[in-house]
Formats: sequence, structure tokens, C-alpha cells
Amino acid sequence: MTFMAINQDIPYPAFDDLFLFCNRLSGQLDGALKKSTPRLTITGLQVLAEMAKRADSRNECNQAQVARAIGVTPSSLVTTIRGLESNDLVGVERSEFLKTHALTLTRAGHQALRRGLVIRHDVLEAAYATLPTKYRRQFFVAARLGNAANDKARSDERQERYLKSLKKHSTRAIVRKVRAKL
Repeated sequence: MTFMAINQDIPYPAFDDLFLFCNRLSGQLDGALKKSTPRLTITGLQVLAEMAKRADSRNECNQAQVARAIGVTPSSLVTTIRGLESNDLVGVERSEFLKTHALTLTRAGHQALRRGLVIRHDVLEAAYATLPTKYRRQFFVAARLGNAANDKARSDERQERYLKSLKKHSTRAIVRKVRAKL
């Protein structure tokens, strides 16, 4: 086993700064949301916001779609969805035949979302105000670019796993040809 010096193991101290900023921001938002009525979590707020987006665009909404949109696994949302449902913020239409259950945002869910968005705005405004003026826009542009790059990498990984999962060599070749044309 090879041991490396701490400085070599953690070559980018800026990551520590980024994680500290994210942890503090997350803690401030989580603390403020938990004081709201009904009590929300960050993930709960993300779920409500994603459901509202889908409702506005008249798209059907289920747990897997919401999970994918907010960057988590569907199974990790089970407890969050149950909590939102028990507070009458979300309606869940369970299907006997399908694993996916339709989700709907209730009137109370819309109200909780509005309160949560005000809280999020206040917390983000306070964090934004702490950034030096000349770096504010750059910070959020960098975050957006980082998220986009991460999404593309994850999508590419999923596509590669799919290709490897194809049993027949001829099917794999057809899929590759079609994708090459895109």
C-alpha cells in the first residue's frame, strides 16, 4: 500500500472551500425550511418545484421523472414523497400494474412551494450578498457550466452502459450507427 502526503492527496484546496460554502448554504437553507409550516426539507422543496414545472407544462409527473430531474435516485425519494403526501402537499395515485405512481401537487403543496421559494430566495440573497460584487455572476455561471458538464458525463455513461447491455452484436452496431448520425 502506498501512502501519499496529504498535500498530494488533496491537491486542490479550493474544493475544500467550495464544499464548505455548499455545506454552509445547505445548512442555512435546511434550517430555515425546517422552521416553516409545514416543515420542508431541501429535497422536498426540490420535488415540489419540479412537480410545479411539470404541471405548468402539462407533463405527467412520476417519482422517477422527478428524481432524474433533481439528480437523485427514485428510491431515495420514497421517504420524501411519503412525508409530502402525509402533509397533504402531494397526491400519489398508486397503480396496481405499474411501478410508477402519478404524482400531483395539491393546493397546500402550491402554498408550501411558494413559502419555500421565498425562504430559498432569502437564504440565497444573503449568500449572494457575501460574494464580492465582481465575482457574483461568475460564481453562478461556473456552477451552471459545472452542472451541465456533469449531466453530459452522466448521460454518456448511461448510454455506454446501455450499449454494453445489448445482447446481440448486430443490435449494438445498429444503435451505434444511428447515434453517429445524430
